[in-house]
Order: sequence, then structure tokens, then C-alpha cells
Amino acid sequence: MATHLVVSEPFGSRQRGDTITDPAEVAALLAAPESVFVRRVEAPDAPPEQPAQ
Repeated sequence: MATHLVVSEPFGSRQRGDTITDPAEVAALLAAPESVFVRRVEAPDAPPEQPAQ
């Protein structure tokens, strides 16, 4: 499962309801003081790509 973040309180350029999915950005934000403005959500991993037929 992948961890995504959903903004619960606006901060910086982020608005309530924004979803943060980039793993590097998620990790950086969780280590920052602004982490109090987001909620973690578990998202299913992307399914593997199917080869073209």
C-alpha cells in the first residue's frame, strides 16, 4: 500500500482537499512542521502495466 496525504487545513499553496501522491514529497512533508495540516491515507499500489497485445 502506498501512503498518500490529503490536506486538512490550507498551508502554503495547498488547499483543503489537495492530495499529495509523490513519494518524495510525502516523505518530506511528513518530516516538516506542516505535517499537522495533512492526513495520511493508504492507497492501493498501482496495478502492474499490462503488455500490449
